[in-house]
Amino acid sequence: MKKRQLLTALVMFPLHPIFDAVAADEISVYAMEMNVKRINEVIFRYTRFNSESPYPCLRLELISPQKHWKVVDRKDMCEMNGKDLGVGYSYSGFDSFVFKEDGITFRFNYFEKDNYGEYSQHCSVVVVGEKMQAVECSDPGLVE
Repeated sequence: MKKRQLLTALVMFPLHPIFDAVAADEISVYAMEMNVKRINEVIFRYTRFNSESPYPCLRLELISPQKHWKVVDRKDMCEMNGKDLGVGYSYSGFDSFVFKEDGITFRFNYFEKDNYGEYSQHCSVVVVGEKMQAVECSDPGLVE
């Protein structure tokens, strides 16, 4: 029995630092949707959180397989158009995610607190190397 325990310890112990660097964090109970796609040398992962939770954000991450699956860039989008997603809108949410060769596109929808109607913006993020460029969004438009 001691030989088996020693062998297990020898096999597992050298791998321990690799496991610490893996991008497989605990998944929040507020996560509603997650998807990944390889873009050149990195993995692009997005996580959409429940828009009615205490964390109504969109998380964008780049993960490097060459660096033991380390998250090399992260954007937490908890504010849009200068307003906090949790308190700045009557409702806000992200949808229509489409991976492209060089990044991702998505839609941001919201209801203003002081205006009628639903508004929508089309947004995109481009990946260059191991970095995400700034999020670019269209002007808000009233959904008919």
